[in-house]
Amino acid sequence: MHIPGKRRWEWCLSGVLFVLLTVTRVREQIVNGIPDCLKHSTAAGIGMFIAFVGMRSAKLVVANPATFVSIGNSPIRKCRRLASAGAHARLDGQKS
Repeated sequence: MHIPGKRRWEWCLSGVLFVLLTVTRVREQIVNGIPDCLKHSTAAGIGMFIAFVGMRSAKLVVANPATFVSIGNSPIRKCRRLASAGAHARLDGQKS
């Protein structure tokens, strides 16, 4: 397998270093040295980023120069507008 920008010996060296760190339990000490809250927040951040990429691909989120992101023209937004309009019509039509 050839990866552009990387030489085979670099891949071999990184593999050997990883195995060496694992065998000597240094990798375990490094992982245990990271606080649990940082591990959980990193996982949550990665999950939110993946969700954002998915929402952007589905055009649920679009670019906005004022706020950076905005709700896109999606069926959810249209349903919300219709529900909001129905609620306003119902409130306006009620007599006290």
